[in-house]
Amino acid sequence: GVFTARAITRPLRAATDFAQEVAGGNLDGTLDVRSRDEVGTLAGALKTMVDNLKAKIHESDLKSREASMQAQKAQEAMQQADMAQQQANDAAAVSKSEVAREMLRAREAAKAAASAGGVAGNTLSRIVGDISFTEQQKLAVEDMNRDNVISTQQQQKHNAIQATTMM
Repeated sequence: GVFTARAITRPLRAATDFAQEVAGGNLDGTLDVRSRDEVGTLAGALKTMVDNLKAKIHESDLKSREASMQAQKAQEAMQQADMAQQQANDAAAVSKSEVAREMLRAREAAKAAASAGGVAGNTLSRIVGDISFTEQQKLAVEDMNRDNVISTQQQQKHNAIQATTMM
């Protein structure tokens, strides 16, 4: 009687204590039940459950680290795209003001030549006008190129954001 009762209650108590430890968050406890009855089956299932929980937690940690690394890479890509866009904007602004200054100087020279030289001044005015038209075309092409660069950078930024949100 007493021996049979202890043979049942000790493993059952050990399984209950182990289950309470797991429920409390301790996955490092041990359960040493070696019976071949229902209590032994229960103990084996509890051990398997804890092993599976540990594996899932480890897998979750790995995925979390990978997601953090991908988010960091996306943030760095966005910063690089922002810097490239700022550099393109700065270069375009400098280029436009240099062209505008040169055009202003050419116009002033043409006016001075026109007032001083008659026919030669008129010819020079036409040449400057042609140059001015060519420079305007050049500015238009530069604007289109800059817009294409900015559009490409914005697309890269959008792709980086999409990649981040897909994680």
